[in-house]
Amino acid sequence: MVVSHDVATLGRSAWERVAAGRRMPGVIQISQVLPIGRAIDELVLVAECSRPVDLQDRVTYLPL
Repeated sequence: MVVSHDVATLGRSAWERVAAGRRMPGVIQISQVLPIGRAIDELVLVAECSRPVDLQDRVTYLPL
């Protein structure tokens, strides 16, 4: 799993990879305006409620 603020390029690259049929562990993109405490809470929620396979080949945006 990759966690990043790089919404502009990383997400596009991730979707291109999936469209090309290549696997990836998943990407979580966090808005830069999201307060750090809320970002941590959101990441904990995703980690506790997801299995690795649930996030594979996906780009997830936070806040949820």
